[in-house]
Amino acid sequence: GGGVSTGGTGGSGGSGSFNASFSAASGTNANTAAYSSSNVGGVVTPPAPIVGTILTLTAATAPSNNTSRQFNLVLADTTLTIGKSYPLGTDINSLSYVEFTDINGKKSQAWMSTSGTATLDSISGKTYKFHVTAVPMGPVDGTTTTPLGTTSPGMGTFTVEGSGTATLP
Repeated sequence: GGGVSTGGTGGSGGSGSFNASFSAASGTNANTAAYSSSNVGGVVTPPAPIVGTILTLTAATAPSNNTSRQFNLVLADTTLTIGKSYPLGTDINSLSYVEFTDINGKKSQAWMSTSGTATLDSISGKTYKFHVTAVPMGPVDGTTTTPLGTTSPGMGTFTVEGSGTATLP
């Protein structure tokens, strides 16, 4: 199945899983229960000047009680490299977490990585194994309106650790 996204950066198609845990929560209104998704999609953007190849992976939970949770991982490099630790919280490399708090009303809240790392553990054809380590997350500034609805800043901070696999179409 495909993933949902905000800002048009999400993936389409593919399969896989992503599991994450939350820690060091401080003043947050995020759902910090353990995260598990078997709906992982993504896309690899061909090499472009300056940014190189961009890998975008999206993991979303199935809607339940009018809510859903989603992680988006974006990594850019001249060549995607197995075993390389990609710093997160940069202009390009990032992990974002979005909670769709009212799917019918198209309302969500979002957080973005401020540092931490992501590592590509293996690449086999179109299958990517990856993990994220010690990723502090902070609220996304401001309120944005997209065709998918309104995203408000979340509140507070937390740290994410997780791992997953994505097989892209």
